[in-house]
Amino acid sequence: MIPGARWNGTKYIRPDSGLRVPGLLPIVPHTEATDRQAQIERWWNAAPFSVLVAAGRGFAVISVPAELGVAAARFSVFRDSPTPTLVHPEGRILFLVEPIKALRLELRSFRSVFLMEPDSVFPVPPTITGSGPVRWWFPPDACPITSGSARIVQEALCQAISAVRWSRTPP
Repeated sequence: MIPGARWNGTKYIRPDSGLRVPGLLPIVPHTEATDRQAQIERWWNAAPFSVLVAAGRGFAVISVPAELGVAAARFSVFRDSPTPTLVHPEGRILFLVEPIKALRLELRSFRSVFLMEPDSVFPVPPTITGSGPVRWWFPPDACPITSGSARIVQEALCQAISAVRWSRTPP
């Protein structure tokens, strides 16, 4: 986890200084990301930061338009083995999966389906963005494993695309 700027209802600020920042930015370098409870408590006891996580630290993130993510979750291949999944208020679904180098060939031709770059940060609950709250759709503690199966998520996405004859440039 990494402490990040916070949405105060009108703008993003650094909770530790009150200074305005241009977005949901980390307060510390992403190289300081940690899961050590003592460090996390020190950060959040100091100020009400948003909660950011860096992709590529033991897991990958597949980001898709919400409509496609919802369609994929309807397939039994996904329902039988759910993956930790976030709903971003800007219309994206983020699947947290085991580390992978690239998406399946069938998915790479869709501009709106992408694998987040390693070390890119994204918000997790209870973070609130300028567009609204980030929320868990399938929280990690409700899933059989901490990072989901990239194979299963990609299979469900391919099934959803085939089922709705998705265009190459979905929203």
